[in-house]
Amino acid sequence: MGKRNVSAVRMTLGSSLLLLTILMMLPSPAGATHEAEHRFTVSGYVMDDHGKPVSGERVIVVDKRLDQANTTFTDKEGYYEALLHIHDTDVGDEIAVMAGEKQKTIRADFNPEDHKTERKVRVDFGAPPSEGAPGSPVGTKVGLLAVVVAGAVLLMVGLIRFGKRQRPRGRKGSKSKK
Repeated sequence: MGKRNVSAVRMTLGSSLLLLTILMMLPSPAGATHEAEHRFTVSGYVMDDHGKPVSGERVIVVDKRLDQANTTFTDKEGYYEALLHIHDTDVGDEIAVMAGEKQKTIRADFNPEDHKTERKVRVDFGAPPSEGAPGSPVGTKVGLLAVVVAGAVLLMVGLIRFGKRQRPRGRKGSKSKK
């Protein structure tokens, strides 16, 4: 592989890795299920009494007036997200959020005239995670960024070593004839 090809591969991989890193840091969309004016996202963390994430916990979110429910499960960080189909006229609806034996009741609070801003609320259960610890939003993003950076460094080191191995080796003092 020539020097130009190795440089092109490095630039392409570097650009792709940068784009992937940026995309991973962006907030995830609530889904294409409904337009923003019909979505209401309930999300949060389920932690034990010591602030450790509870993985695999079933979380049920119910719009009590409409008797509409969404069931989801927490991930390894204790995070969950549930989407309800709510209209402008549903502002103020009572929403029950249940995680295990615990239950919290909230209201669908949003501006019914605003059809652009994401309608969402955060409902956490248990002791709050310490800032920067696994399970906290900051800790999750910092950990993810560290993994991406470490992977990029390892990839670049591997490409540099691969490029050095592929260089043609000629004999000292020999010149090609034309």
